[in-house]
Amino acid sequence: FDVHGDTLQYYLFDTNVLSTRDPAVAREMMHDSEYFYKKVLFPFSEIKALANDGLFTTSSTDEVWKLSHRLLMPAFSASAMKIYAEDMVRIAEKASALVATYSSDQPIDVVNFTTNVTFQTVGQVGLGHDFRLLDSSDSPQHPFIFGMNYCLGEIVKRASRTRYWKHLPIDSNYQFAEHLAAMKSIMQEVIDERRRSPDATNMKKDLLGFMLNARAPNSDGELTGLSDDVIHDQIITFGIAGSETTANTLSWILYLLDKHPAVQARVLQEMANVGIVPDKQVTVKQSSQLTYLTQVMKETLRLFPPVGTLSKYCTKDCVLPGGFIVRKGMSTRINVWAMHHSEKVYPNPFTFDPDRFSAENIKKIPDGAWLPFSSGPRACIGMQFALIEMRIVLATLLPRFQFTVADGGEVTYVRRAITAKPDGLAMTAHKREDFPDPSSDVAVAEAASAGATVDLRTVGKPALDSAALPSATVAYGSNMGTSEDYAIQMGKQLRMMGYTDVAIKPLDEWDFAATAADSKRSLVVVITSTYNGVPPDNAAAFAKAIEAETRTDLLKDVDYVVFGCGNTMWRTFQKFPRFVFDRLGQLGATPIAEFQYGDSNKDLDEDYLQWSLRMGAHLAEHYGSGAGGLAEVVAAKALPFSLKLVPRAETGSVVPFRVAPENATIKVSRELQDVEKSGGRSTRHIEITLSESAGISYQTGDHLNVYPVNSANTVREVAAILDLASDSAFALEQIADAARYSRSAAAAINGHSCTVADAIQYVCDWKEAPSRDLVVALSDLASTSDSNGDTKLAALKAAAHDVNTAGKQSAGWTAFLSQYRTVLDVLRSFAPLARQIPLESLLHYVNAMAPRRYSIASCQAVVGNEVHISVAIVNDVVNGRSYGGLATEYLASLEAGAPVSVSHKPAQAVFHLPESRDVPVVFVGAGTGIAPFRGFLQEMQGTRSSSAELYFGCRSPEYDYLYKDELNAYVEDGTLTKLHTAFSRIGDARKYVQHHIAADGASIWKHLNEKNGRIYVCGSADRLARDVVAAMLCIFEQSGGLSPDSAKNYLSDLVSAGRYVEDVW
Repeated sequence: FDVHGDTLQYYLFDTNVLSTRDPAVAREMMHDSEYFYKKVLFPFSEIKALANDGLFTTSSTDEVWKLSHRLLMPAFSASAMKIYAEDMVRIAEKASALVATYSSDQPIDVVNFTTNVTFQTVGQVGLGHDFRLLDSSDSPQHPFIFGMNYCLGEIVKRASRTRYWKHLPIDSNYQFAEHLAAMKSIMQEVIDERRRSPDATNMKKDLLGFMLNARAPNSDGELTGLSDDVIHDQIITFGIAGSETTANTLSWILYLLDKHPAVQARVLQEMANVGIVPDKQVTVKQSSQLTYLTQVMKETLRLFPPVGTLSKYCTKDCVLPGGFIVRKGMSTRINVWAMHHSEKVYPNPFTFDPDRFSAENIKKIPDGAWLPFSSGPRACIGMQFALIEMRIVLATLLPRFQFTVADGGEVTYVRRAITAKPDGLAMTAHKREDFPDPSSDVAVAEAASAGATVDLRTVGKPALDSAALPSATVAYGSNMGTSEDYAIQMGKQLRMMGYTDVAIKPLDEWDFAATAADSKRSLVVVITSTYNGVPPDNAAAFAKAIEAETRTDLLKDVDYVVFGCGNTMWRTFQKFPRFVFDRLGQLGATPIAEFQYGDSNKDLDEDYLQWSLRMGAHLAEHYGSGAGGLAEVVAAKALPFSLKLVPRAETGSVVPFRVAPENATIKVSRELQDVEKSGGRSTRHIEITLSESAGISYQTGDHLNVYPVNSANTVREVAAILDLASDSAFALEQIADAARYSRSAAAAINGHSCTVADAIQYVCDWKEAPSRDLVVALSDLASTSDSNGDTKLAALKAAAHDVNTAGKQSAGWTAFLSQYRTVLDVLRSFAPLARQIPLESLLHYVNAMAPRRYSIASCQAVVGNEVHISVAIVNDVVNGRSYGGLATEYLASLEAGAPVSVSHKPAQAVFHLPESRDVPVVFVGAGTGIAPFRGFLQEMQGTRSSSAELYFGCRSPEYDYLYKDELNAYVEDGTLTKLHTAFSRIGDARKYVQHHIAADGASIWKHLNEKNGRIYVCGSADRLARDVVAAMLCIFEQSGGLSPDSAKNYLSDLVSAGRYVEDVW
């Protein structure tokens, strides 16, 4: 790499290989996509002889990998880790007792010792089996470990020889087969032992319980589990990954700490500071607070990554950062060892420096540059298991023993081994006499805050007088209303906990300077989202104010916590919330908990609920407030809205209920694609006439909210399933706190009378995923039914049980949602049960339809009282059923003259044309991402004095070139200086807009750096926006001559200045 560059191509026998140590290239290859996935090829395929269909040795397209991964993920969830960790502590105590049996001058074979520790952990924690590896220092090596080591050694030999070597009738091959058979026999004994035990059907007991009992849909939609052969393979995989690699890392840590006394002293001091003492058993909570030890572990994994190379297979021609063309069928590899030791990525790469991974310095490490556990969908699912285990073992051993290299010499790794195993590491263990006392200058409370808990059984204890509690401000930043909802909920929770002085307000209305002037200590809870990396609209002024503030002690009397709302698909995930957290600390405020966040790509509501409970418990402990609010949140079962039927004689006077008024009509709805040639894909251009009552005045680039309506067929079907009279009417009244159901259909109707038909058609979202409450309610009703042999009811009960015990990532819940994607699916399949749920309850369990947001594709100065949108019609087919998009299916059904409900949502302030017409602009969009640029071109026509270029991507000029004639006309009249089109389905290689941008790197750099131009991007966050950013960073490095860090900073400055703007979804 030092000679030929960070990415190079070569042939390994007959295999064309591209290998890289460049983090930017690695980033593109790591995540399974339409371009790359893991395919087990030679020489890695040799490991299949040992682990066969294990997670590590199967390709991403293999059905057995998909099923195993789906079933086993819950076994490594956060809740599972809490259970495992307690067992790990007990095993670490056994390991400590074993070390104590060695004399101070008796060498310990460290790798053998740590392998016994880690394999005992895998056996006892994962399989519920005691291999008795820590009973005595004289115990012989376990046959499984001996066989595993022998087979791994033979695999290394096989990988360097012809593929026919393993078929020769030689002694090593016979021994390989014998050891492999012995390993499988041992695992079969473990499986048989479990099947004979009372825990045979207990899926939650441990990893083996999941493997034996978990079920998930296969490719045919049938619930299926793992065969015994696959379970054997997974156990062998976990045996290798869970013992071999973790043992190596533990061994290296002990070695490196001995060679770096200053680092070891900091580790010991940190342990003392969190309350660890040599003569007491470490607690899980104490081990979780060891942040510097975690840095030591990460730095060790950098120096000695367990696996030196990660492989991927290219499925489509593509261009990687740096302009490297990768052809379909090419094998690609990330040389993790070389990347971890690259001077460009890690200065002084061969120096052991745990501070590289400090909270501040870790930000300097490029994304994708630390890959000891891989990344993306093929990342090691046992990563947290390994890190927790290592922390507990080290926190148990290091306070009691001083480990010293027996001969004082240097140790290297075994060169010809699959993993980075220390070669001949022998150490002595002396009883430690120098364990420090807690240091007075370390805030132990800060370390404890991350894991602080309070026992809810003590809810009844007296709380402090409310006058002794701080005043509290719950400040939110919110564009869509979610963060505001959470802020309102948090404010109510604080009041229930005894805080009387609680204010809830947008961040822009929080006068932090006035808060600072009050001598009384105060608490600020910030709940905020980010919008394409910039603050929400009601937090923009606040962001500028705290960025401009220079007084570092301004908020010295303020305690604060921050919860960020976001979506991991966005490149700028949590950018603004993290900025707020960091900036408040820089202005002197005291964080009383680490920054935490929720992910709407998974389950944001659940993330918030769990955080609010943890935070409430922490505040109760920190300030001595009451915890009654927590108990109410946890135990609340009563529904907050009460339903009363409207007498039949009065139903005629009930006013039609609409979530939003019908204030516009459809003028034009026309197809933009050739639907037949495109394979049924549809995109519609829709023109809407606004009524005077709408009062909508918009800027070009803004958004239009469309309020969807369920079809008449849906109304009839739901009414029939639930046995409801559509013309009957009811009213809802709030009788209790409704924060938990703030987005429910009941909350939307609250305070009004409504007919059943209107509730079904205009309020309830029947196409959303079923809620936890709905599934649990149906399951409770099913408990009185005979579900023996009924697979549907069994799946329902499993989903309800799993979601309540293991959360929404659990196997039962995931399997259920794969079969029942929508509320309507559930109602159809469980109609007899659904009919038993009172309408009052159902309206709590189903959310109200949220408006769908579309980029406006027109300029109001040109089209008058109209607004135009471009709509890609969603119609997915899953499990043989068609699922149309709620809003797009509705819009596609509307004909000219049909009424529609809309509202206006301003875009972020920077997503408008520059005030000066002399500023050059570049637009980047794909598909319906063209919409705002169509409006911009309307506004620009005849008024532009500087250049305007558009990069537009679609599949083919033959069927989905949206607004083709309009765009060509803008080129002809000079509105568009240049039109760059990217057709991804034309030619052998699929090229997208980012490839054209990369090819024009010099002109893009000139546009930004010399002409002070602007770039606007509109499209998908997880594809277009991400890929265009990657292209931009490469341009800044190659055409601008910037370093990777400087390129990122340059892009960040462009975003802050409003010169690189995204409007993505």
